Amino acid sequence: MNISILDDYHDTLRTLRCFSKLTDHNVTIWNDHVQDVDLLAERLADAEVVVLIRERTHIRAPLLERLPRLKLISQRSVYPHIDIDACTRLGVIVSSSQHPGIPSYATAELTWGLVLAAMRQIPQQMTALKAGRWQTGVGQSLRDKTLGIYGYGRIGSAVASYGQAFGMRVVVWAREASLARAQDDGHEVARSKAALFEECDVLCLHMRLVAATRSIVTAADLARMKRTALLVNTSRAGLIEPDALVTALRAGRPGMAAVDVYDEEPLRDPHHPLLGMDNVVCTPHIGYVTREEYEVQFAEIFDQITAYAQGTPINVVNGEVLQTEHGP
Repeated sequence: MNISILDDYHDTLRTLRCFSKLTDHNVTIWNDHVQDVDLLAERLADAEVVVLIRERTHIRAPLLERLPRLKLISQRSVYPHIDIDACTRLGVIVSSSQHPGIPSYATAELTWGLVLAAMRQIPQQMTALKAGRWQTGVGQSLRDKTLGIYGYGRIGSAVASYGQAFGMRVVVWAREASLARAQDDGHEVARSKAALFEECDVLCLHMRLVAATRSIVTAADLARMKRTALLVNTSRAGLIEPDALVTALRAGRPGMAAVDVYDEEPLRDPHHPLLGMDNVVCTPHIGYVTREEYEVQFAEIFDQITAYAQGTPINVVNGEVLQTEHGP
């Protein structure tokens, strides 16, 4: 089959062990990011399978309608960037493993790296040292402080365990079922959402972005945080009310932020307000970007292609499409 892979920025996939799963196929890899429909339609004209790397490229009806040969989109995790209804109407199967029970340790590790970087002012101290200045500030330790976990899923639980290892008090707020798991794991449950924001020294967001969680963190929530507190978001920018974080940081509550996700990605505007703040540590959505995580993710993505080629598609999001005859 003709397979096109989009947005492999560093041409990494062909160097993975799992890439051998595609040996019998004709694979084209695109390393740049393109969202222009005309250019994508030209690039993908012969593609029978498109592989997506998370939500980097939006696949909507105007593009899908110009790809008559496309039969399968294979990716992993959530799919707000794909027009599922249009895929179903056009007979395109969407296979997307939800990887139950498998945390993204890469994202959890980056979250903790951002916590340390922000609390100890590591980027600022490095910049100052390179400019010939010595010790430009005093950071904060983590031991005996309160770590808040908002959303206790696979990544949130891993981050909570890191907090325990650093001697922090861990407090959780989440859905009822998740709170029960947090208590079973030995963590405290916050008295309320408001109390979570008021009490925590470090607060990490770990929720998927769906309709119910969009803007779940409001300006009023952020205003409750301590002036010394740190907010960390390695999940999705849309969890926070639009413009609320920048406004809150300028007002001094919370005092710091560490961010790996943005409303528009890739973020190429060097004048974005978060990038100009000394009290913010920013990274370019690299939570899941490690070779080890790629091996896990793309083994599943490529297995979905193999299953489709064998006539038994797996992890199908739009099951209705299987009711009509669409074979490899």
